[in-house]
Amino acid sequence: MGQESRAQVNTTRTRATPEIQLSDVTLQLLAPFRADRQGGSHPRGALPPEQRQQARQSIAYHAKRFAKTGNPLHAWAAVEECIAANLPLPSWARTYLLGVAGSLSQNWKCGSKVPTRDTIDRAVASAVGVKGRGGFNPFREMHAQGHEHLIAVEVYWHYNRTKPRNITWEAVWREVAESHHQKCDRCTKELSWQKVRQFWYAYAMDVIPRHLIDRSKSKKLDDILR
Repeated sequence: MGQESRAQVNTTRTRATPEIQLSDVTLQLLAPFRADRQGGSHPRGALPPEQRQQARQSIAYHAKRFAKTGNPLHAWAAVEECIAANLPLPSWARTYLLGVAGSLSQNWKCGSKVPTRDTIDRAVASAVGVKGRGGFNPFREMHAQGHEHLIAVEVYWHYNRTKPRNITWEAVWREVAESHHQKCDRCTKELSWQKVRQFWYAYAMDVIPRHLIDRSKSKKLDDILR
């Protein structure tokens, strides 16, 4: 490589701007269909260590949400992560799948329970546990959580950009509330800053990079981000 080419490379490197870091689980949730997963699972060890760590963090996130909400789609999301990254299934996901297999097998083991043509879909949904209860929609809940998580990500980005201004948290929440609905197809009107605050506190520990949490002796968000 000539001196002129080296100079161009050095200039490019100098001009590069470091990106704001996000937690592993955030990177995983914001990019659920990564290019490296389009070909199915990978041989063990084929994924870079950082991507395997992202998968582990994402599985831990879904474990927490599954325990809190009981939404079985979190179990399926964890199964997808495990297969794609060649990671072992956690015990809670294995227990869920065993229950699904048992429920499905009962539909052919017991003659009186064999579904009719018109009830197959209902029997499968019941075995998997994906069903609406009153106004509850498990798919909509997963979508809503992704939207709320994204708002928390915007708070984190905005906080990092405005650090030099030394503004208050309320000011950050207000500015995110004002800007979010302008670029969000889901939001038909501006969010209240109180809603933004609610989503931030609900997902902050999933958004903040793990190494910042681990290095802090305090669990207060201001101390972790200092």
